[in-house]
Amino acid sequence: MNNPVFSLIWLLLIVGVGGSWDWKGRVLCLLTLTMVILSCTLEVRSQGMRPLNCCLKTSYKRPAEPITQCLIQIPRGKCNLNAYIFTSGEQWKCINPNARWLLADLASLKQRGIQCDPLITIRP
Repeated sequence: MNNPVFSLIWLLLIVGVGGSWDWKGRVLCLLTLTMVILSCTLEVRSQGMRPLNCCLKTSYKRPAEPITQCLIQIPRGKCNLNAYIFTSGEQWKCINPNARWLLADLASLKQRGIQCDPLITIRP
């Protein structure tokens, strides 16, 4: 148990069992435990929402259907390419903006309610 969260919970439980706390101490203990649990939950949730790495090369090939999301990469730092990123399930494909089929597919995606949003890259 090297995790400091578990150590804190363990300490609070041990001290709380002693029974020498008044109601204020117990409320403080409960609030502390609630804050620790909430912060752990938020940390785990935020890890699942990391942005994609950027496209370092693009393709002219049409991606597999069904497309679930469309992103636009604007050149920035090491991510120095213009690209459209289509996601299908867990896979994503970097598309060259000059692909002949792209404009028609973008219009089709828009009709389905999928709009291309700008991508915030994590590479400097």
